[in-house]
Amino acid sequence: MPRAVLLLVALALAGCGPRLLQWGWDEPDQRDLLRYRSLMERSPFDGVILRLSTLDATGRPDNFSWEAATRLFPREELAPAVADLKAAASSRLRHHFLRVNLNPADGPFDFFDDAASATLTGNLVAAAQAAREADLAGLLLDPEAYSGPCLWQDGELSSLAYGLLPAFVDGILAARPSRMRIVDGFEPTYGARGCGEFAAARRDRCAALSLNPVRLADLEVAFGLWMDYGPTGPCARFGVAGQPCPWYDPLLHPESRQEQLDPGRFREAVAAALALTDGYVWIYAEQARWWTTDPREANLPEAYAEAVRAARRAAGAACREN
Repeated sequence: MPRAVLLLVALALAGCGPRLLQWGWDEPDQRDLLRYRSLMERSPFDGVILRLSTLDATGRPDNFSWEAATRLFPREELAPAVADLKAAASSRLRHHFLRVNLNPADGPFDFFDDAASATLTGNLVAAAQAAREADLAGLLLDPEAYSGPCLWQDGELSSLAYGLLPAFVDGILAARPSRMRIVDGFEPTYGARGCGEFAAARRDRCAALSLNPVRLADLEVAFGLWMDYGPTGPCARFGVAGQPCPWYDPLLHPESRQEQLDPGRFREAVAAALALTDGYVWIYAEQARWWTTDPREANLPEAYAEAVRAARRAAGAACREN
């Protein structure tokens, strides 16, 4: 099965050194950035993956990030959300990325549909303009087809692992300005915990994502890490009404996954990823939530939050032999 791919399009890198991003089921929108700005500034992260919430012409709430491939969003609909982004600006959090899904929510994108292509292209332009205007770090392009087959599988390239996606990536790499960075988010390291695994991921360099080995050298690698690794099955079986799932309890998980859930091993993984990334590491979670002031709702034991903070301090000494 082809792995999912996330592309970070960094408009321009602010500062230097590896950067740590947060993403998960608690994905904030532009209003949450302002609501939880103080909490985010005290967190170990340099930025978050966020969505844009809008109101359409009838006043119906909509999610630009999920619907960008479905309908064209007029600038006047996006303007209030962009204003909120600008109001939530933080001198500490300089690496927010705006998420844009490249597939509609109800099926895979048809790259050969001219009207659909025009819609997606127009919204990508609008997203880039919004990110620039609000001084975000860039866009996160998520090409995973959550309700259907892999993206753009048609034509002569359909036998490749990612269909037409490598041609799309090559086009981005060919057209990018000199200061723009294209980064593969690299989900396969979700469960990685050792320096050797991250070093191997760097060597792989996402060869399936390009048809041109020369252009592949311009594609950077980030690492994704899943903190509450694989909780869906165990939490479904837990199913105690009114109780948050204790995803951190090793007894809920098969023995093969218990190492990934150990906070000490997770600290080592984050430090190793920060040491070996081309620039970004992002931490994903489903049951654990960073952006709430209610500890019960957060479902985030302090041992895991401290593991992330400690990893940032240890990153400079990690993986020196790799």
